[in-house]
Amino acid sequence: MLLLDTVINFINFKIIIMKTIYFLSCVFLSLFLFSSCNDEIINSNLGLISTRSAGDGKYDLLGYGYDCTFSVFKGSRYGKARIIDIDRFLSGQGRDPITRVEKIMSPGNINIALLHGGGEVEAEWGADLNEYSQGQHNRYNVKSNINAFGLKLFTADLKSYYSDSSRFSNAYCFYRANIQKATRKLTMSEVSPSYLKYFLTDEFLDNLATYTGDQMVAKYGTHVLTDILLGGVSSTIFNAKMTSISNQKAFKNEADLFINQLSAGTGTTEAQKRFNNFKDVKISIKTYGGTSAIDQKISFDPFTGQLGNISFNYTDWMNSVTQSAEQIIGIGNNTTEICLLSDFIGNTTKKKEIEDAIIRYCEKQKVNMLSTPTFDYEEGVIYYNLATDSKNYLLVAYDIDYSWEAHSSHPAYLNRLPIDNRNPWEINTSGAWRVRWTFYPYGEYYRIGIKVNDGRDMALAIGQATLPFFNDGASDQLWDIESVVNQKDTYMLKHVSTGQYLCSTDHKLHPKNPNDKTLWFKIKITSKK
Repeated sequence: MLLLDTVINFINFKIIIMKTIYFLSCVFLSLFLFSSCNDEIINSNLGLISTRSAGDGKYDLLGYGYDCTFSVFKGSRYGKARIIDIDRFLSGQGRDPITRVEKIMSPGNINIALLHGGGEVEAEWGADLNEYSQGQHNRYNVKSNINAFGLKLFTADLKSYYSDSSRFSNAYCFYRANIQKATRKLTMSEVSPSYLKYFLTDEFLDNLATYTGDQMVAKYGTHVLTDILLGGVSSTIFNAKMTSISNQKAFKNEADLFINQLSAGTGTTEAQKRFNNFKDVKISIKTYGGTSAIDQKISFDPFTGQLGNISFNYTDWMNSVTQSAEQIIGIGNNTTEICLLSDFIGNTTKKKEIEDAIIRYCEKQKVNMLSTPTFDYEEGVIYYNLATDSKNYLLVAYDIDYSWEAHSSHPAYLNRLPIDNRNPWEINTSGAWRVRWTFYPYGEYYRIGIKVNDGRDMALAIGQATLPFFNDGASDQLWDIESVVNQKDTYMLKHVSTGQYLCSTDHKLHPKNPNDKTLWFKIKITSKK
């Protein structure tokens, strides 16, 4: 009996081992099949996504598609699937793109120029987003019209620079400095779509017969690369609100000095001291190409009184840009027009379908300039409502007979509280128009002040009846302005150093409660006198 039990146990153990081996074999087989089928994935919602490895070969992205909604050829990450069969192009083995009948053509060639040096700077300016975008369209030789419909290109990449959509307000300028180091230039001897359409890849022609226009654009992009510049580029975008033409000149000068000090390799500390008069500036730096990648966002730090830390070495990045770490950074020759994907399609019906798909995609991707108001440097009245009536009361008042006299050395701007049977000033009180706040941006936050007769500003602060003068080193004068959802011109004033919110009834700080109307303030921007 003992022997029988031993035999049975051995058989059961053997069965378990065999099942385990079978299970593991299935797992490894599944992993192998999955890894062997990663060339292309079709998603019913997103169309086709290609996982090709462009940019690794002798000709890099030459002959590939590119998504020009994002960038003006800054970075290989926006390269798409291969469209032109380079081997056919070089041998002259063409074929009709519709019938696929072989057609002997004149062999083409690819001009390869090795480039040396680096540090060239290209500057792009726009007083607002539209002017900046139009400047890019004018600068680069890229086809951007389909049957008189103007495509909005090159702006989608800005979303990765600025997550806050208010930075696309018409109040903000854009200044971009591209410092590049070129390594190679690759140019096809013939770049006309009417010629190159005879050298389309097998995969492209197969897809053309079965894919929708949207799927073609998803896989192959909007344009076809026939002339490319390779190397590395550092793109620095400066974004701030301008208040005058002279303001623009001063801002661009600060940006140029910032770039010069960084590119010198020894001026990081000096660069941090720039933009003292533009405390709302947002600086984003990205590099494409090279092995020491840079991706950093910098803004004014109100707690240190200068720009935030700059934690990269520009010289190290520039030295890392070699032929083995190159990416696309532009068009090889500025006389070459980079044409649309649809220009390479011979079938008129399919061409129209892809044109419509390109238009839809570009409209979806474009970044629109907003008319969203911004408080930066604006003047406005802050007031609130009491639960007991429907009147509008000013946040603060002042003693006209005292605070505006020329001899006054310490104007007393009093928080006139609704206590002791005395209501605060109403917004229509005589002289109330003089109680206008100016919103001074300090990085992510604001100092909110009222200018007095000697030109100084008194700051919105808590804890005392008399408002203090501005103090750049005082963190208790920093405020964040948060809009109240679905309430026009209504905001909550967050005291940055405590994280609590100003209350209209006692002028003290309370925990956040968006439904508490005593924490609501109305802000009306007024015309400057």
